[in-house]
Amino acid sequence: MVAYFAVITKVSDDSSGNYSCAEMLINPDANPNTVGANIIVNPPFHLVKEYFSDAVKRGRDTTINLTKKQMVFCNVPVFTIGEILVMGSNDRTIPDGRKPDKWDVEYEIFNDIDSAAKRSKEVYGKE
Repeated sequence: MVAYFAVITKVSDDSSGNYSCAEMLINPDANPNTVGANIIVNPPFHLVKEYFSDAVKRGRDTTINLTKKQMVFCNVPVFTIGEILVMGSNDRTIPDGRKPDKWDVEYEIFNDIDSAAKRSKEVYGKE
């Protein structure tokens, strides 16, 4: 059951306040006709599992070898400005379980989707 809707109205300018660790797969065998196609953010789980231990062993290595198939860690935003959240009674998003209160973001609560959509357009247009 949906408890309420929320709209992200402000996100942190700090590079650590709204970012979470994610995986990125470097695939040198990707389509060479598309720039950046050899870098896959949030790759499928089976690929993460296959390359995870090597990535951990490399630790804080700052060199990314684009000629070797490998996984590296990166930071990705947890929430975006104007994002509409469907919230459950446990104050977590449905279906992925993110909790805005854990991050450096501000949000407003709405009882209906139409009000949330209107506010989302307002804040998204300000950015």
